Amino acid sequence: MHQLNFTFGKSEKIIKYLIFSLPLTFVIGTAFVNIISTVLALIFLVLIFMKKINFKKKYYYIFFFILFLFLLNSYFSIDPSLSLIKIIGILKLFFITCIISHYSKKRDFVNKFSKYLFFLVIFISLDLLIQYFFGQDIFGFKYNEAHGLRLSGPFGDEFVAGSFIAKIAFLSLIYIYSKNNTLTLFATLILINLITFLTNERSASIMLFLSTFIFIIFNNFLNSKAKFIFSSAIFLVVTIFIYFNPNLKSQFINKTLNQFGIIQKNKLDNKKNFFDSIWGAHYLTAIEIFKNYPVFGSGVKTFRIECSKKKYDQINSKSFNYRCSTHPHNFYLEILSETGLIIFLLFIIFNLYIFLYFVKLIFFDKGHKHKLSIFYFCSYFLLFSPFQTTGSITSSWNGGLYFMVTGFIIGYINSEKIN
Repeated sequence: MHQLNFTFGKSEKIIKYLIFSLPLTFVIGTAFVNIISTVLALIFLVLIFMKKINFKKKYYYIFFFILFLFLLNSYFSIDPSLSLIKIIGILKLFFITCIISHYSKKRDFVNKFSKYLFFLVIFISLDLLIQYFFGQDIFGFKYNEAHGLRLSGPFGDEFVAGSFIAKIAFLSLIYIYSKNNTLTLFATLILINLITFLTNERSASIMLFLSTFIFIIFNNFLNSKAKFIFSSAIFLVVTIFIYFNPNLKSQFINKTLNQFGIIQKNKLDNKKNFFDSIWGAHYLTAIEIFKNYPVFGSGVKTFRIECSKKKYDQINSKSFNYRCSTHPHNFYLEILSETGLIIFLLFIIFNLYIFLYFVKLIFFDKGHKHKLSIFYFCSYFLLFSPFQTTGSITSSWNGGLYFMVTGFIIGYINSEKIN
């Protein structure tokens, strides 16, 4: 018995070390994400089998029901073997969410993880600034000028630094909040916004900017005067920063207005609306694929195969020739087109549950001030807002990041229920 307890104690330490190493693996490379997440999933399954970690029976039923649906998806897929391999990867990430949600119910664990995230964000931000001013970062990675000045920092040839910082920003700020220094908190938030805009990643930058205003307006630790001052300051600083930087002005103002048909770059550019853009063509193709495979979808990871078929030439977009990609660049449409209506509805129900739970905590639970709720809600908004372009939710990098942060969100919800 003592040997078992000793082994379990060592396993718990290993699990916590592995969870703490996860954010760094997203910087180092996808291979490390796969290795760490696989080891975590295996240890987690062993501990469940040994009954060292217990979940309510309903969670087992939910898991096996989802597994059954995914197996049906692979069976009806246009490429069953490809879908099955990807489904195994998704289940591995699902276990990551479960194990993180188990440990993140404890405030001490979250505080330590948040501190680690904060210093990781600061390190990446400084590296990006060095790359911006000196042409290359401390690792020798140069910025890209092919589509405007694009910064990658320690991510090398992958332009995902802005997306990474944005998605972990509010979790990292829990550390600053725990120090009771409001001014430092908002100064850091301004810095993170500016750095994210500098990366030239439109979707990540705009979503973080919107989330920042949600954070300021709906938090319950600032009075109305402070909210007005901080929101005005951030709006002015970011607006001036973009307006007087020709590269950012072109990317965030001119290009966005052009994409939605509000202005035209030149007389030959006759795109009238978003759906005539390349992104719009991806979205319309995903909808058409869903119409052709409404129940189980075309199969996980098969968008790239299905979209190339000639029948999708008829989509109502001037960019129909560019409709194909590895995924639709919106994971709601990715889930809808590749897994069908049943799994999509389950995903919507899951999101509605989280959204309504935070609405209840932030707006209606007057008896207890859930001051950390706004940090988690903004993290949720950055992950799951449907009005943004995204990477594939089934990829190791994007999916791993989504499932990791979701684990902390669920852990917080469970801790609030316990309290």
